[in-house]
Amino acid sequence: MIKIFRKNRQNSLTEGKIGNYIKYAIGETVLVVIGILIALQINNYNEERKLHKLRQDYYKQILVNLKDDNKDVEKVIKRIDSSITNYNIYTETFKEPNLPVVVIIQNLIKIRNDNHPFEFQNATIKSLISNGETKLLDPDIANYLTNYNTSKEVLKTTFQTYKNSYFAIFKEVLMDGYGFGSRLSNQKELLRVISNQQREQQMYIKLDAYHLYKSENEKWFIKSLRGLLKEIDNAIILITNKIEE
Repeated sequence: MIKIFRKNRQNSLTEGKIGNYIKYAIGETVLVVIGILIALQINNYNEERKLHKLRQDYYKQILVNLKDDNKDVEKVIKRIDSSITNYNIYTETFKEPNLPVVVIIQNLIKIRNDNHPFEFQNATIKSLISNGETKLLDPDIANYLTNYNTSKEVLKTTFQTYKNSYFAIFKEVLMDGYGFGSRLSNQKELLRVISNQQREQQMYIKLDAYHLYKSENEKWFIKSLRGLLKEIDNAIILITNKIEE
């Protein structure tokens, strides 16, 4: 079509038909502009398709991370529940008067001493945030994920701070000889040398303080984790609604 306009324009110029020349020149320009606009539209359409596919891939990766987070958090909650239950059993022993010391100590040492380590599966979310690519996502989802990531980081930092505080007490318990455990049963001479009633009293007082402080922090932590599970559930719903089959 453009070739026809160009040929007619040239013929009009040769024949001195200036009016026709201008019309054909305008027509040729219009056709060129239309062609450029169509090409841009096609290019924009292809780019949008690429972005759409990339966005869908991100949604699917984030969904996997969130489901892994959910499993990890539930495992930690289960461990903490067990620890709190054992601590409650221990504190219940104090309701019975004149209970033998050995029974109280046995219940005390049954309480879990682990620190419930956990890691979130947030590689995709952190990468999107650090690279500024959350703008590719739906704005509501982008904001929600950013806030969710902040909640996780604050929770991890706070928990680590608390853990360092009460674990410092546990280190003192170990220094008092708690770490020997049952190994001393065959070492009568070593047991005689290190046995000291005041030292043992201090050890169990510190161990009691450790579990008290730890239990109080665990109650806060488990409440925070259950709140985080709700955030995960909401994020999963938001993203699932955006994923196309």
